[in-house]
Amino acid sequence: MRIANLSYDFDDKLSLQNFSNMNFTESRVKFSGKAIYGTLFYNETPDSSIFPPGTTGMTLVNCNVDNLILPLDTVVIFNNGLQRKRFKVQNDGNDWIIDDNNLPVKPLGHKLFMKLGLPVPDPTDIPLKKSPEIIDLIKVAQAKVGIV
Repeated sequence: MRIANLSYDFDDKLSLQNFSNMNFTESRVKFSGKAIYGTLFYNETPDSSIFPPGTTGMTLVNCNVDNLILPLDTVVIFNNGLQRKRFKVQNDGNDWIIDDNNLPVKPLGHKLFMKLGLPVPDPTDIPLKKSPEIIDLIKVAQAKVGIV
């Protein structure tokens, strides 16, 4: 596979795939030396190491690598302004971006709140115990500003 304006020979079997929450550490799949385009490698668990030990020379273009630890020499290129994130589901049932100490900072969809003119939820509002249902953060923010 060749993509316009990119001079890589992308691996057809590994590109444009959904490998969300998969672990290849004990797999026979070879990633070393591969150029991969548009694949979801996202993992629900922060700091996941999903590639086989010894993987080297991998190039990832427009791949979702959220919550992953990548081999040190991996080249990551985000052509569409994507940014790598670390996040974790909190007791309110929502994904929150986390800091280096794994503490919640802001909800993953925080830009939507700003776009709607709503206050961005604060991590101190996350319940101490797991909620039986996912809390609708938009509805909570709307209630705070008097929108019903």
